[in-house]
Amino acid sequence: MNVFEKLSILKKLSFFSTTRDDLLIQLAEHMEEIMVDSGDSIIKKGDVDSCLYILVNGSILIHNGKKINVELTAPAIFGELAALCPEKRTANVDCITNAHLMKLEHEPLFELIELEPILCKGIIKFLCKKLRSHYEELSF
Repeated sequence: MNVFEKLSILKKLSFFSTTRDDLLIQLAEHMEEIMVDSGDSIIKKGDVDSCLYILVNGSILIHNGKKINVELTAPAIFGELAALCPEKRTANVDCITNAHLMKLEHEPLFELIELEPILCKGIIKFLCKKLRSHYEELSF
C-alpha cells in the first residue's frame, strides 16, 4: 500500500477522527504492513508489546481463552493501549480469516503527539467511548 491508501484507511477510524491529513500521512509513513493467515495468532496475552494494529482487511477474534471479548472486522483498530502505555497484553488476538494489518509502534505515535497534541483529542474520544461501552456491559 502506498501512503495515500494508508491515509484512506486511517481516516475511517474514530481513533484518528480529529487528526489532520498531513499528520496522518506522517503516521502512515511509519506503519508496517503485515499479512496474517487464518487461525494464526497476532497477540498473546501476557506478552509485552508497544504497538497498535489496524485491521485493513479480514476479521479477528479478541479473547481470553474461552471467553470471547469481541470479534472485529475491517476497518478496525486494536491493541491501542500498548501503543499508548506499553505493558503486558491483556487478551489474545487471533485471525478468523486471512488478515491484512498495519502496525504502528509507540515511539512514532508519541513523537507526533509531542509535536501535535491535538492528535490526543480523537484518541481520548475513542478511549472514552470504549470505556463507556464496557461500563454498559457491566450494568452499573
